[in-house]
Amino acid sequence: MWPFDSGYPVLRPEDVGGLPGGTAGTVLASRLSEHSGVSVLILERGPIADTWGNSVPLISGSLRPDTLAKKTMSAPFAHGNKREVIMVRAEGLGGGSCINGMLYNRGVPGDYNRWAEMGHPEWGYEKMLPHFLKSETSFSHPASKFRGKTGPWVNQKFPNSLYRSISCAKTAAYSLGIPSVPDFNDPSVPAICIWDVDVLQNHGRKRVSVFHAFLPRNVAEARKKHLKICPESLVQRVVFQKGSNGRPLAIDVEFMSADPKKGGKLFFAKARKEVIVCCGAMGSPQVLMLSGIGPAKHLRSHGIEVVFDSPGVGSYFKDHIGLPLVWSTPVEDSLRILLAKPWRAAIEIVKYLVTGGGIINPRNIPDIEITPIPIDGVDPREDFVVPKGTFSFLLTLLNPKSTSTVRLKSADPAEYALCDIGMMSDPADFGAMYKGVRLSLRMAEEMKKQGYPFEGELLVPKSESDKDIEAFMREHARTTYHYSSSCRMARLNDAESPGVVDDELRVHGVDGLRVCNTSVSPDIIAAHPMALAVVMAEKCADMILLSR
Repeated sequence: MWPFDSGYPVLRPEDVGGLPGGTAGTVLASRLSEHSGVSVLILERGPIADTWGNSVPLISGSLRPDTLAKKTMSAPFAHGNKREVIMVRAEGLGGGSCINGMLYNRGVPGDYNRWAEMGHPEWGYEKMLPHFLKSETSFSHPASKFRGKTGPWVNQKFPNSLYRSISCAKTAAYSLGIPSVPDFNDPSVPAICIWDVDVLQNHGRKRVSVFHAFLPRNVAEARKKHLKICPESLVQRVVFQKGSNGRPLAIDVEFMSADPKKGGKLFFAKARKEVIVCCGAMGSPQVLMLSGIGPAKHLRSHGIEVVFDSPGVGSYFKDHIGLPLVWSTPVEDSLRILLAKPWRAAIEIVKYLVTGGGIINPRNIPDIEITPIPIDGVDPREDFVVPKGTFSFLLTLLNPKSTSTVRLKSADPAEYALCDIGMMSDPADFGAMYKGVRLSLRMAEEMKKQGYPFEGELLVPKSESDKDIEAFMREHARTTYHYSSSCRMARLNDAESPGVVDDELRVHGVDGLRVCNTSVSPDIIAAHPMALAVVMAEKCADMILLSR
């Protein structure tokens, strides 16, 4: 019954005989299916999120078990006091864009120019910019050479906060000499600045996921002759045969219903041209390994026949390190008011304070991000229950050196892969975080000077010494769900870490198979990754169409 049911046109596994429908996969399917001569099949593990509730930010962004956000636990966090932390992936057409914080943050030119310097000239900023422009419509910024006005994906700014704490945090940053910029996606902005976020909401303040923007119901209906969408389908593996050149060639995708109650009947989708894996930075290496592409010893340990020994698969996983510092506040000035008074469930748009080493960083890439939020920002795993209101500075390391791994738990596709988190394994990650913690504490002191009524410290280091900050980090550092680089674009024998795909996102060692999402990033960018995922899909679609 409306508003919870959907009339979206879909196929069920038993109706078919791919392409997963995450953030990048949804955009890629939309762009490819603009051409009636291109047939596209989407195999999505989750449902179609075409309901009223999935357009409401406070509902769709919840981590409750009945949402599109699916949680799994990491391996014990070796450099985080052996803690397990929650890893989150989205299951539903549109992927992470259906559940995340809705931030449109491209990253600075230096991020992409660094990729070009690493040997990927077609992925530099000037090469990427046209794809950013193609996808975007900005409601809040004037037309310019770096802001789009005609794309399907809309964003806007909401400069006025409902919470006094957020306004005070911004004033505190001003008092410390941090300048404000009107548009952080402007390529000329300094690395040290304050900015109001661009939020992916329409004029009605509804979430604009890539599902809503690129594959709404009317588009799916108009293209259903050559665009087939099969939700609640669990991919088992990509099937290969020996090609005419002697190399493995992707020919089929083996899948079944994701609902275990519907039995284990296998289905096969034949790929006339190619298969594109778009399962995110956690899921994409899992699909490759289940298909026989990955570290040979690891595959054999799970009884999987090796198609191609690719040691880089799942071996360079990165994420931004998050660290919450939390204070007690009046409950009326916190999102905790929603627990006491649901009628106050207004949408709060926080402001982001970004600071970095712009003076000594020739690429002008920020090192850290400090986010004021009117609630605690701790990992959901932590036993942190406070009856009062809370305010946090969520400190984020944007250029981590530490890497993690993604490996199979078993050969069962239904069992999520295991992430062995390597955060803080590289000592270079501590320096910027020490400075970020001290800056956060200074801003909190400035807020107190303005008269902001903090009621106490709930989660801060014992002191500002390096030793105490390090101990605090090891106990409370968390993932930010900005997963990247687990199937990185690089040469197969790259000195940093073996590559998995080439510059056209084709998987090394086989034919007819690509990967398209943030897992192919040569290195993590100093930004929230959703805009990058969309642009990777835009670029991949152009490459595929040009190769036809």
